[in-house]
Amino acid sequence: MKKKFLQKLLPCALSTAIAFSMAPVPLYADSLPPVITSDYGNPSVPQSIPGNVQVTGSNITVQNTGIQGDLNITEGGGTVTFHGVSTTGSGNISGKGGQNLRFQDCTIPQMNVARDDSIVWITGNSTVPSIGVSGRCIIDATSKTNSSPIDVTIGPNTPPGTMVGLCGNLGSVTIDAKDVRVGHTAGSVASVSVTRNGGGSRVLVFPNSSISSMKADAPVTIDNFGSLAQLEVNSSGVSINNPAARTISSAAPSSQEGSSGSSGSSDSSQNDSNTILNESTGGNKPENPSPSEEQIEIVGIYPSLAKVTVELSHPVKLETSNFYISCPRGQDMTILNSITPDGPDKNRIYHLSTSYYKDNTYVLSITLPSGKVLEKTFATNLDVPQITNAQASRMDGSTAKFSFVSDTFGSIYYMVVPEQNSKARSVIGSQAPTTPEEIKEKGMTADIHANVNELTIPGLQSGTAYTLYYAIARKDGQNPIMGRPLPISAVPEQTSPDTAEIKIEEAKPLSDDRIFIKFNKPTPVKLDISAFYVKCPAQAALKLGRAETSDLQSYVLYMETGWHFLSGNHYDVKVTFPDSTVATGRFYADLDWPTITLFDVYRLSDTSIQVTFTSNESGVLHYGTAVSYEDFISIPTSQIRQTGIERPLNAGKNDFVIDVPAGHSYFYMVAEDTLGNYADYKEWKQIPTTITQPEEKPNFNEITDITVTWGTEWGTGRPAQKLLVQFKEPYDEKYVGDLQSRSSIQIIQSQMTKPPRIQETSYHDSDPSKYLRMVTMTVNSSTTLTEGTYKLIIEFDEGTLEKEFHISADSGSSSSSASYTVSSNSANK
Repeated sequence: MKKKFLQKLLPCALSTAIAFSMAPVPLYADSLPPVITSDYGNPSVPQSIPGNVQVTGSNITVQNTGIQGDLNITEGGGTVTFHGVSTTGSGNISGKGGQNLRFQDCTIPQMNVARDDSIVWITGNSTVPSIGVSGRCIIDATSKTNSSPIDVTIGPNTPPGTMVGLCGNLGSVTIDAKDVRVGHTAGSVASVSVTRNGGGSRVLVFPNSSISSMKADAPVTIDNFGSLAQLEVNSSGVSINNPAARTISSAAPSSQEGSSGSSGSSDSSQNDSNTILNESTGGNKPENPSPSEEQIEIVGIYPSLAKVTVELSHPVKLETSNFYISCPRGQDMTILNSITPDGPDKNRIYHLSTSYYKDNTYVLSITLPSGKVLEKTFATNLDVPQITNAQASRMDGSTAKFSFVSDTFGSIYYMVVPEQNSKARSVIGSQAPTTPEEIKEKGMTADIHANVNELTIPGLQSGTAYTLYYAIARKDGQNPIMGRPLPISAVPEQTSPDTAEIKIEEAKPLSDDRIFIKFNKPTPVKLDISAFYVKCPAQAALKLGRAETSDLQSYVLYMETGWHFLSGNHYDVKVTFPDSTVATGRFYADLDWPTITLFDVYRLSDTSIQVTFTSNESGVLHYGTAVSYEDFISIPTSQIRQTGIERPLNAGKNDFVIDVPAGHSYFYMVAEDTLGNYADYKEWKQIPTTITQPEEKPNFNEITDITVTWGTEWGTGRPAQKLLVQFKEPYDEKYVGDLQSRSSIQIIQSQMTKPPRIQETSYHDSDPSKYLRMVTMTVNSSTTLTEGTYKLIIEFDEGTLEKEFHISADSGSSSSSASYTVSSNSANK
């Protein structure tokens, strides 16, 4: 299954490993303009090239070079590194084919990216003031160390439907093209501007993204799951999903849709876009106080990641300015927006979108329209699983189902209390627990797994409504926090006997914009696309365009143009039949193809070669050899998948020997994972003409110890595992930026189909005794290393260090063995 380029936005840092230390190679003889096809530059002797330079090589490095003109990158594959390169003109990336381009410590006044499927890294002490984009690409500045701003412009010549991913701290982002998708995944952006030419575009603000201001001068859709501090709307047709920004100016109404809360319900609110939602305005308050205000109390406060849910005993209409959260022993919590769901809980339940906050004790103050102030103290604990899409539903007279999605493993405690009055949920008698410790003591317990969890609650009395109380904790059960209570109805949902047996038998993605739905039997009539609803609990509902079926039992759903899955998420499916009965299902979307690093080819004899590389996933490898570059470069990867030679693809190191026909000079391959995901480009190498083998070299360093602990992930505050890695000798300081890029680090285990990735690396640079001898690597919070034996692989220019470590049930570790292998990208090979 192919996945489109947008799926590379999560995570941002996807690249092949890069080696910096290269021997000097002659550039050209007397040819003009100069063409670079192989490694060039001397790390000790600066080079200077008069005029423009063209780069067409693959997997090469250009370093320590000044170009008195333009740098034109027109073709090639793999990874091309520019280290210490400066130009007086512009850097132009054109041509066809995916390529990773890394600019470290470079100075380029203007960069233009027109090639589709390019990943452009701006790292180290680089200065690139302006980048123009007209092709599908990713611009990643997360490893840039200086503060010089980067302004990005998506120009008017960008084709509709183009997807652009942005990462890192940027100055301004200007969207001057129609119907494009622009996502910012991490870091900060000073300003985003959608010009009048940008109509129909979509802007995605991811959870780790912070945008200071955005201006919309044309119809645009904004998916805001991060921090959007200020939004200026100067056009009609501006739609905001999960609005958490202040609208400061508007020429026409905007549409705002809420995001799902922790209970799994869909929240929505409509705000007049001419209203200034600002601290100075105080919000709009009703003139006449509600007669029932004396009865209003704060029933519960349920904090989660960048969100606080407030439950009141009675409904009352409130604005964002009516809420305030103070911290007596720290920084007050910033409330960005408030949303109340439609339905019976309207104006009684409020979801407050907040800035990221630290664990502490806070005081919630609510000013009622009459001026009365309600206060309640609550504590936060982000070192527990983050629960979303929590639902409780009655299955039959005696059982109920409790389902939720968790970002990691842990423990959950739960209990049910019968309601004395099913018409008033707040009247539940003295049995209701008031603290998470009480739920832990009296209730049942279960382990929490990452992703979807379902628990069956037996022993209910027929005809009696209940309230489900639950508390969440780490695996050790320490410091639990309460979730928002969930109602369990007295009777199961009523279904029509005509369609009660129609259920979703299978649901899965066919591609990044198509969904396959199969029922257990044909539907009575053909279902229109309006009968289907698909939503990601962690994000938002998908926009569906049409539904096709040939037998009324299997349906293919097509998303609207520009809509795609975000890989690594669960999606809920709801089908409403003509008689209003409902069928539901769930599927997991994994659209990431295997990432190949440390790829190299050695000639062992006239008729045999050795291929070595590392993959982050297992699956199937499709490969072949060719006489010339032209013989294979134009073959589609889908054809190679069908006609190429197959062998198993291992998660981790792959090393095998194959026979090659006489005269064949190129090896190419396509890696496919167990779900059928494969890249739309080929990995390839030119076979050496001379017989060589990987050189065994003495150990240049050694990993002496790996300790695994629990901590929090920077930017999200979510619980995450941390690896404290100690080295025998100090490593070269030049690797500080490279290790931060996470492209040089892998964690593998033979049983894992998709090994985890390192989210961030810290270097202990404030402690001279630890700097360059010790690093702390944070594992992405969406993944948990369970009990077992793993191998850590770190790539350096001089070679690759490997060390096994073991994780026990209490998340401790003990190293069992270490080994040293030669890097296939080593300069000393």
